[in-house]
Amino acid sequence: MNVKINQSFLTVLIVILLLCTSFVVANENYNVELNGKDTEKPKPQINEKKGLNIDFVKPKEGYYYILDREIIPMPFGITRVIGKITLEINVFDDSSEIDYVEIYVDNELKVSLPGPYYEWMLDEPMFYKHNIKAVVYNKLGNNASDELDIRIFSFGHLPKAPSHPEVGIANQSNTDGFNYYNYKDGVGDFVYNQLWYFNFLDDKGTSETSDDIAGVAAYGLANPENLLTGGAVTNSFGMIIRDPIEGNSFPIFSEDYDPTVPGNFYASETFEPEVGPELQNPGGTIDVISPDHYHLEGQVIKDDKEIKWDLNYKRSIGQAWRPWVIWPVPKTLGFIPAWINYHMQMANAVVNGTFYVRDGEQEITYDLVDAKGYHDGFYSEFVFSIFEWNWLDFKQDNLSVHLLYPHAPVYSCQEGWETCTPGNLRVVFDNGMEEKEYNFYRKCDLDQSEIFISYGKLAVDPRYPDVNYPTEAYITAVDQEGNTLSLNWTLTRYMIVYFDVPDPFYDTVTFEIIADFSGTFYEASTNTYVPISGPGWSDWSGQAFPEV
Repeated sequence: MNVKINQSFLTVLIVILLLCTSFVVANENYNVELNGKDTEKPKPQINEKKGLNIDFVKPKEGYYYILDREIIPMPFGITRVIGKITLEINVFDDSSEIDYVEIYVDNELKVSLPGPYYEWMLDEPMFYKHNIKAVVYNKLGNNASDELDIRIFSFGHLPKAPSHPEVGIANQSNTDGFNYYNYKDGVGDFVYNQLWYFNFLDDKGTSETSDDIAGVAAYGLANPENLLTGGAVTNSFGMIIRDPIEGNSFPIFSEDYDPTVPGNFYASETFEPEVGPELQNPGGTIDVISPDHYHLEGQVIKDDKEIKWDLNYKRSIGQAWRPWVIWPVPKTLGFIPAWINYHMQMANAVVNGTFYVRDGEQEITYDLVDAKGYHDGFYSEFVFSIFEWNWLDFKQDNLSVHLLYPHAPVYSCQEGWETCTPGNLRVVFDNGMEEKEYNFYRKCDLDQSEIFISYGKLAVDPRYPDVNYPTEAYITAVDQEGNTLSLNWTLTRYMIVYFDVPDPFYDTVTFEIIADFSGTFYEASTNTYVPISGPGWSDWSGQAFPEV
């Protein structure tokens, strides 16, 4: 009887919070087309502080927060928090480089953050008055601190430790298969999301990246049974990223179709080859010819713009893999367990076919011949905008590098996970005689992590002045055998896509980046250095702010 009462209460609460909203895998509000080489960056703000400084950006002193969102200012300078809260910290030093930031709660060390973003999610059972403190250390050994007293009421409970923190076994059904019914539990099904994503980069082989064409074809699904919110959605979308000399860059999203309506959605639970497509909605299809060969078709139209594709993806080097297996994430709305399965089904593919683009001024059909391709996806019970991620996809003839590494929020898990935010990297190297895979992991103890990322120049987006994005990145990965990746990328051009996510969740902005990559991979067993050079993809996402 008590169980029934609790479930009813939970359902009513969810309905109240989510009434008249819909969860979408991807639904673009507006976008900006920019070229990284030609865009004049805004002048940086002048920081009048001197020396080493640190400040809490969130929570602010004297404000009221509910479930991580700022609500209203409070009298008498009192800071009140209901539910979880992401501690966001700003640091500045004009005398040395920042080394790391420590966060304390009631004088207990919670986490040490290497930067460049200093955010940590406080999501523990806590009641009434507590003290939060942040201490920054620079390379000279100096430190500075800031602290704040908060009144907090939270039943928070740390997510369980990931059951598979390393790479999981991948097959057709546990990657692209429609997994909703395998994970349906009646608790978080209303935020079930699944994405099938494909990209290509047509490298013309010249020293200039301006003649390279990049595109995306993808299919999405959310809330497939129309539970609670009336917001079941399936859609398709296409994207073109090219030099302005070649034409405009833009995404197009199809209409949002209700998958509960017959004929609007079908997906195979096994994704094994059968008669007819393994995925179908009004925007396109995926036909699995074999586990190593997918045929995609689709068409999306908006106003005077159109993208249409007919593409064949055939596996190149490397096998399917799952960097995250049922990875726990902070609870939805503070109390609903949440998780994500993420896979790279065909991280290295050869793409052939046609990609038609009509941008309102011209029509171009790109004939792709052995272009570099990539296919990944996820299925989950969580709202994807909670993560701000850095992803990359680089490949050359004998080597590939792939990474998905969220940079925020950093959060803790049970069983001693200092930071539970996932992040795995894989290098595939073909030396001409055999193909080898090298996996690198973010560990539960940051001191044992095998992946290290730092960022060079950060630019300010002209439309979203509160959102910074990197123009350079430096990735180092070292495993226990001494295999070492040293990889840098520099932005050449980018496009912004704005994802409109229903309240009470944050909208997100994603920077789709085409970059020049360089570096080396060292194979310890053969003492071989492999040079890395050429164009590739990177993504960077952050919380969106209102248009100014």
